[in-house]
Amino acid sequence: MVELRRTFAMSHLPFSYELSGGFVRPFVLGRDDATGDNIADRTQFSEGRGHYWLWKNERFADDEFVSICQYRRYFWTPHLLDHDHPALVRYAEHANKHLAQTILHMTRAEYIAYIQAVDSVPEDKRARLNEWLSGVDILVNRPLEYPRSIATIYGEHHRANDWEIFASVCRRHGYDDGRHNWLTGHLMFIMRPQLFNDYMTAWWAVMSEVDPLLEQESGYQSRKIGYLSERFMSAWLVRTRNERPWIRVQTAPIVEGLFQLDRTDPGVM
Repeated sequence: MVELRRTFAMSHLPFSYELSGGFVRPFVLGRDDATGDNIADRTQFSEGRGHYWLWKNERFADDEFVSICQYRRYFWTPHLLDHDHPALVRYAEHANKHLAQTILHMTRAEYIAYIQAVDSVPEDKRARLNEWLSGVDILVNRPLEYPRSIATIYGEHHRANDWEIFASVCRRHGYDDGRHNWLTGHLMFIMRPQLFNDYMTAWWAVMSEVDPLLEQESGYQSRKIGYLSERFMSAWLVRTRNERPWIRVQTAPIVEGLFQLDRTDPGVM
């Protein structure tokens, strides 16, 4: 049986809240990915730098899920919490009424309480989650649906020329070029280790070709490989489902704390 034993939470700054470093492990980009085989200095790859480091340097057992989230986003996992937990009650009721909910928004304090509760969950409650995951090969957050194709949406918020370059490379590698209108964003997932290797091998083949073709920029567009990687995840899922329909892909909502809006110290997240 494949088990979820740890989750790596990606951030570009140190965390402002305490975690035990056991079940949920802070991973600070530019620091924790700066050893071994790494791309830590290629900031345009955003959290992909951390994914690359784990792929190249971390040993995952065959019976261990690879789990990656963000400092302010985690999967909604009521399996792990007591039903009277303050970080669960209100959101469980909402999620049960709105079965298609993609994101459950929490305040900063609520999210910290939630992620700390997940981090410190005892073994018996982890067993609940692992029992549920026994029927899953890939878990990703529920896709967001848009009124237009993701190619069009990308061009409205980023650089349309970057998309054309990315799409042409995707087509050469046999991937969807963004004509659908849904997106599995945030680069969060739980995967069996062989599938993680498959995904990273495909991602690196495409992104290492795309990167030198793009103009590097500062500001909002500086993380463009990260933005494009979210779109590649969706394309990889489409191809994986088409080529290997027996692979079990599950979606789940995520919880999110809006840290960028309410943090008081610019040096931490």
